[in-house]
Amino acid sequence: KQVKVKFVCNSGANIHSARQETFDTEDLGFTEEEWNELSDNPKFEVVQDWANERLEIYWKDIQE
Repeated sequence: KQVKVKFVCNSGANIHSARQETFDTEDLGFTEEEWNELSDNPKFEVVQDWANERLEIYWKDIQE
């Protein structure tokens, strides 16, 4: 049996700014038991890696 995990990345810009994806724990490389044994910090790291693959973060210097 696999657990479903929903990842959400939301910039808060508007109602369409959230990106969501649902995974089985197996897709994440974990068994249900392994995932459930993780504390919040390791789970957050998995979600953060997922978000970083989908976000484009940059800056642009403006010379006036």
